[in-house]
Amino acid sequence: MKKMKKKAWACLMALAMVLTMLPGMAVKAEAATSYGLWVGDTEVTCTRGEGWRYEAVTNTLTLNGFTYTGVGTKASTEGNSGGIRATMKQTLNIVLVNDNNIENTSDNQKNWNCGILCEYDLVISGDGSLTVKGGTGHTSHGISGGSLTIYGGTITAVGKAAKGSSGIFMRNDVTVNGGNVTATADTSSTSTSRGIECNKTFTITGGKVTAIAKGLPTNSYGIQATSAIIQKGGNLEAEGATRAFS
Repeated sequence: MKKMKKKAWACLMALAMVLTMLPGMAVKAEAATSYGLWVGDTEVTCTRGEGWRYEAVTNTLTLNGFTYTGVGTKASTEGNSGGIRATMKQTLNIVLVNDNNIENTSDNQKNWNCGILCEYDLVISGDGSLTVKGGTGHTSHGISGGSLTIYGGTITAVGKAAKGSSGIFMRNDVTVNGGNVTATADTSSTSTSRGIECNKTFTITGGKVTAIAKGLPTNSYGIQATSAIIQKGGNLEAEGATRAFS
């Protein structure tokens, strides 16, 4: 009887091994795809979440009634945080549908606390609205990255009171071809307050831009850029405690 039980058990084990080798029977763990994009506190590894949809082929993030309030996601290297953060070395396209709100509540005293933080370029389009606010502490930027191009939407970018504050800060160009953009910076305690700052050229060809810097009697500029191109189709209002333009 014992020998029969052993043989039956051996047969069952062999059958189980054969079944796992058949097509469709084996369970294979697959690693989630990393796109170098974080929305709120979540790394994007799929195509959609609550209030957003992502298309990897065109690197397009559509925000549709998206709301986030929190400390954002920190970059692993420099520690800067963003309510939306993109580390990929290609342009991120954001399309706005309906009303969207992003607020970084971080008060980190050493790093940048941004509403949207891109390591490369950013393009914003669509008919919806976006209100985006940076945190406090060391540096507060509503939107920060390489170059920024805006084609449409109603965008409000806010830098809160911090050591340094900008509604929009880009390392390269800022170009507004359409939409309604309001960029405000609150009081800066030790550095500069700027509605819009870019290290290269600010260009407006269409739409309306309002850039306001509050606070400081010095180093407070509505727009600070290396150069500016203002075409007839654009409507621009700038105001700073020091002066409108720098």
